[in-house]
Amino acid sequence: MLQTTPRSNRGYASPGREKTSTVQDKAFVDSLRAVNPDLKESFEIGRDDELEYPNNWPEDPNFVSIMKSFHDTCKDLHIDVMRAIGLGLGLKEGFFDEYTDKGDNTLRLLHYPSTPKEVFVKNKDQVRAGKHTDYGSITLLFQVCSPCLMAFPY
Repeated sequence: MLQTTPRSNRGYASPGREKTSTVQDKAFVDSLRAVNPDLKESFEIGRDDELEYPNNWPEDPNFVSIMKSFHDTCKDLHIDVMRAIGLGLGLKEGFFDEYTDKGDNTLRLLHYPSTPKEVFVKNKDQVRAGKHTDYGSITLLFQVCSPCLMAFPY
């Protein structure tokens, strides 16, 4: 499986590979990451028909099937939320459909590994994910606890 790139937003990013920030200067972000990398790992997918940036799936057909289904569910929810926003703004219900119906969404699975409290006490600048803004129209955030994952391994 290939690692993700900032441009593609596809595949796996190992712990310490990223430094989420509002800073635009790549060299400065690289220097921040060298000292305080984000304490997280992620796996990102997008539309399967995006030929320039293909998904980098693991060799587990159950995972692939479940994540494709979840991506589609989130796409449908995105459309519904944007329709509700349109109505709330006094626009016609489908006003945003032409901007959301392709499903140009990124599904990002994040895992924050167990980290001793001392890590954060010793270094006040150490974080799971730094201050940032998301891109796109909305962010749907779902949280799953570790015991829940034990019951459902995907």
